[in-house]
Amino acid sequence: MIEQLKLMDLKNKNKLMLFTYLASTILGLVGSISLKPDFWIILFYSVQIIFYPLIYIVSNRYKKEIAFPYLIVIIMNIFNICLVMIYGGDLSTALSIFFFAVFSAVQFNNKIFGIGYSLGLVTLILVYLFPSPSFEYYSGNISSFVIIYLFTGFLLTILIRMNQNQFKKLQEYSEIAEADAKTKEEHKIHLEREIGVIAESISKINDKVQLNLRSQEEIQIAMNEVSTGSMIQSEQISKIADSAQNNLTAIHSMNEITARLIDDSVQSSNLADEGQNKINHLTTEMNSLQDVISNLSDNFKTLTGKIEETNQFANDIQQITEQTNLLALNASIEAARAGDAGKGFSVVAQEIRNLADLTNNITVKITDNLTDVNTTNKLAQINMNKSSETLHQSVESTKLVNTNFIQLSEILHSLKTKFNEFEHLSNEVAVNSQNVDTSTNDFAAIIEEATATLQQMNASIENITADNHSIAKYINDTAKSTENIQNTY
Repeated sequence: MIEQLKLMDLKNKNKLMLFTYLASTILGLVGSISLKPDFWIILFYSVQIIFYPLIYIVSNRYKKEIAFPYLIVIIMNIFNICLVMIYGGDLSTALSIFFFAVFSAVQFNNKIFGIGYSLGLVTLILVYLFPSPSFEYYSGNISSFVIIYLFTGFLLTILIRMNQNQFKKLQEYSEIAEADAKTKEEHKIHLEREIGVIAESISKINDKVQLNLRSQEEIQIAMNEVSTGSMIQSEQISKIADSAQNNLTAIHSMNEITARLIDDSVQSSNLADEGQNKINHLTTEMNSLQDVISNLSDNFKTLTGKIEETNQFANDIQQITEQTNLLALNASIEAARAGDAGKGFSVVAQEIRNLADLTNNITVKITDNLTDVNTTNKLAQINMNKSSETLHQSVESTKLVNTNFIQLSEILHSLKTKFNEFEHLSNEVAVNSQNVDTSTNDFAAIIEEATATLQQMNASIENITADNHSIAKYINDTAKSTENIQNTY
């Protein structure tokens, strides 16, 4: 920057020196032609008018601008000395010395001024030593010219020194300004780099926030679906609990019927024993026995209906068991989807599945026992029919009837035993149904609580999603501001 200013100042001063000296040379040439035409003087002036522009052009062409002021100062003083040596010193030559001194100070260069001033002083001495006839009058006062020339040199030296000092200060200020500009440029580059990093970080954060926002929206949708599924499951569990309660009531009714059947079986067994003891009085008691057998036949019909109803209950229990297994499977799947929050569901689902398996096994046993009871009941009905037909035959069939009563007694004892087993199984089924009802109610309560928790989580996720929307907006605004700062710098 400073070097460019120096070069520009040097070129401008070279132009000033060239045009000023050309003007003075042209004026000198015109004056010489008008006053006393002399070939050599006119030649010298003409050569200078041509020679100095050539020097100026050559120095500029070869980037040697600094050589031009040295050459012009030296040559013009040499030309002046030559005029003094040839024609002698005159007043115009003496006055031109002062002009040349000022002219050599145009560049404010100590060396150029020193050369020009020294040559001017030599010229002034030669003017004193070799005066022209017209200047002999003034040669006696040459000391005045010397004193004025010295003071002029002193004044010009001071001006040059002051100009150089000012230029040095300007150079220092320029260097300071350049250093400051460089520092500002470095700060600008650093700021742009840091803003670029911030902008890149904000862009990455914005991408992450947008990704998290989409993930939370997906989670919110999933939570809504899970919450809806939980509500549906809660309704299904409530229906299952109602069905289990109805089954429990039916099992209690079946236990009451079974108790009555056991009582009837005990009574039938007692009657059979009594008939066996009173086989000798079979003839007289035949009618009474006929009535007893008839009543017993009615009881077996009732028993057959109850057994069929019990079979239907066993089928209903089997269906409930299958539905419970399906529900437990669905609960396990939903618990796996829920992750850690569904571990409680998984445990309850496993307990329901175990209970369903136990209920299924018991139902199978009940079905097997009912099958045996049905078979035994049919056999008893056949025997009762045979006994009824035999009663209408002769008394000689008493032994056969006695045998039948013995068989009937054994069958009744076996039936009593099986009814006792059936009562025990029915009690177990009732207990298990009670447990199923309790577990189902507890499971329903857990699902309701989980549904409420999911709804709270859903509300929290909605709030978080709204906050993330706000954060995403803030980050977008920050990214735009950062981009604006980058564009500004």
